[in-house]
Amino acid sequence: DLSPLDKFDSMIDLVFDVLITNREQAIVFVNEQHHFQLKYKDKFTKYYDKFLDLGEEIVKEGIEKKLFNSNFNIKILRSFVFGGARHLIRAWAHNPNEHNLNEVRQTVKYILKYGLLKR
Repeated sequence: DLSPLDKFDSMIDLVFDVLITNREQAIVFVNEQHHFQLKYKDKFTKYYDKFLDLGEEIVKEGIEKKLFNSNFNIKILRSFVFGGARHLIRAWAHNPNEHNLNEVRQTVKYILKYGLLKR
């Protein structure tokens, strides 16, 4: 019963909640994600893709309900969001004093939500 915006918010929170509780896991994830995708394609990639597909479905639902802007390519958004979040998480994991992960989370949510909303 959540709106697409609330679903999108929850999805972002899920990622940050998992990584903020275990900095070492965040480091392994951002450093080894590409290698996992290559080495364990059948095991790892299906869950990774399923998660990203879910994000796409949420954005498509928001567009259909005329909440989100439709003037962008969803595949590009998918790569941009994940790549940007991955970079910021990596920066935090390697230097937690420079970046507060909750501040990163709120900034990412703000940029994405207000960039997606239809005006």
